[in-house]
Amino acid sequence: FVHGYTLPEHWAERPTETEAIAKRVRANADRILILTAIGGTGKSALTRKLLDELPKYGIALDGALWFSFYVEPEFDRFLVEACRYLIAGFNPQDHPSPYDKSLLLREALQTGHYLVVLDGIEVLLESDKERPDYGTFRDRALRDFLEGIREQSESQVLISSRFPLMDLADESGVYTLELNDLAPDAADALFASYGVKGLQAEREAIYARFGTHALTLQLLGDFLTRYHDGQPHGVADIQPFLPQSPQGVRLQAVLDGYWQTLEPDERFFLTRLAAFRGGVDDRSLLVLNKTGNAFDPAFRQMVDRLLQSPLVTVERRGRHARLTAHPLIKTFFYERMGDSERTLAHRTLKDYAQGLPLPDRPRTLEDYEPLIEACHHCLQVGLYTEAYQIYRRNNMDNSLRWWGHYTQEQGAACAVVVQLLHQFSRNFDKVGA
Repeated sequence: FVHGYTLPEHWAERPTETEAIAKRVRANADRILILTAIGGTGKSALTRKLLDELPKYGIALDGALWFSFYVEPEFDRFLVEACRYLIAGFNPQDHPSPYDKSLLLREALQTGHYLVVLDGIEVLLESDKERPDYGTFRDRALRDFLEGIREQSESQVLISSRFPLMDLADESGVYTLELNDLAPDAADALFASYGVKGLQAEREAIYARFGTHALTLQLLGDFLTRYHDGQPHGVADIQPFLPQSPQGVRLQAVLDGYWQTLEPDERFFLTRLAAFRGGVDDRSLLVLNKTGNAFDPAFRQMVDRLLQSPLVTVERRGRHARLTAHPLIKTFFYERMGDSERTLAHRTLKDYAQGLPLPDRPRTLEDYEPLIEACHHCLQVGLYTEAYQIYRRNNMDNSLRWWGHYTQEQGAACAVVVQLLHQFSRNFDKVGA
């Protein structure tokens, strides 16, 4: 696990879908397996559960690797980690081009039956439905890598995506499973695990109103037990919406019900958490507390309460744990801040990130993370010149190239650098010659 995924304490079993994917892995006939569904349906959880249950289905792999593009949306970064995992003595400095690494990785995958999980690949797809290239890969190297995998005969790639992968549509060796909302009995089991009470008819009325979208029901189950002793009538506290409203509107209504009930300190914590580029490690907790004291017992108790809810989750990168939230939840809380509050939050987080210590000789992207975080906050409030100065003053471009984190097509692997260059091109009048 390059990025650890922790299964939620309460989640809905999907034995039919899990078995369907497991059979495909065991048969090892399809080279690429794709799970598609809207956000919050449970794609990552299903895939994670599948890995736990491989022995149950009689599957013995030579190895498996999990990479989350939600955490690090960089194809070159995936290549580096996958090559390190499969190729003894691999040194990214010797192979700066993604095409070189891609070829090495495909050759390594031919040596056995490996399963490579690419979670959240939609962040690397064209997401504008109005564009003719909607659902296609922005990175040619990624498209070529998957095309090469499709023509091989040993290992498999399991992909989760919110959007269809148009580059692989109707291609041989590709199996796609569309993940639907929960069946009523699975929804009931999920509610029961939270301790939701009431009559069957009352729960069915909730499903008719809110649907059986997994994340929506997880939030509802927690909301009802946390604030209404598990009684279904607690949904009356959630603002009404039109019956034909899309699932996103229903999810937002549930989150707004939380917002109306959360304490001010909880609101502050969740909105600032949402402003971070990625997860928040233990040393950064102090900026999520209004008082700036990360060791205040009351603050720690509040964090523990939030961790017991679906609002906050834990992600792991190697041995390091970070606090984060589902992207849909982060978006909701980020948008709850007004413009001035959001600007102040990014400036505060930028100053904090710049003050974090760096190794004397940074060697990895993780070493540079405080500066990448600082650049991110600069970009969010239009401080393009300052972001550029941070980047150049710390010689990040040469260092990132030297350590093998280099994307041939864009000139740098770090996503914030690519974003920076795009912002410069769009806002050159703000920057000046």
